[in-house]
Amino acid sequence: MVEGNWAFSPCKNKNMSAVEESKTIATLAAVKDYMLLRRVSWSTYQALLEAWGPRAPRHTYDRGSLEIMAKSSLHEILKSILGTLLRALCEELRRPYVGGGETTLQKEDIDRGIEPDNCFWLANAQRVVGKLQIDFDRDPPPDLFLEVEVSRTVLNRLDVLAALGVPEVWRFDGQKLQAGVLQENGTYSWSDHSPTFPELSLDELVRFVEQVKTSDHMTITLAFRAWAQQHFKKP
Repeated sequence: MVEGNWAFSPCKNKNMSAVEESKTIATLAAVKDYMLLRRVSWSTYQALLEAWGPRAPRHTYDRGSLEIMAKSSLHEILKSILGTLLRALCEELRRPYVGGGETTLQKEDIDRGIEPDNCFWLANAQRVVGKLQIDFDRDPPPDLFLEVEVSRTVLNRLDVLAALGVPEVWRFDGQKLQAGVLQENGTYSWSDHSPTFPELSLDELVRFVEQVKTSDHMTITLAFRAWAQQHFKKP
């Protein structure tokens, strides 16, 4: 682990509000690469999300435990190109989608929340079209959750995703991309093919992602579109 990684349980001051506690955590997170906190209340977690705004670090909240990780350039570059290629794939296949980016998935009744690297509504795209504020108590979770795993996490993010009802997760460790499909027992079954895109071998997608070592993102995306146009018949 990189220098500065640490874990602690915040001292609960009865005179400290959730907003004040969240500001303390946000200040600490700004100078640390990794933090794992215990006994963080839902109200403090919500105040922290508001304090972070759109510049939130990568985080997972699971029933009082909050894991916060800085985003490395490797993580962000891989996340960016993978999301770009997925959008290009939808467009080439004429698959309607709504992109959710890093929208925080959270539900108070199960006391869990998580930030994706990218997420998409596909089968349920029409259910969220036009909604600029998603309410996960009423609206469906994203159909596809992208997870770039180039750093080790302590909290089990898949357990959180399963509890939130995310039907499919793509995990990329920098070399291998796999699709996990949620099962009835609350676990994910893994494969190198996605049921959402049965036309595509995920290994083929990785071939284009790996070109970030030698090419810019526009060049990669145009090459991927040209390849897709040759390999997929449009409806």
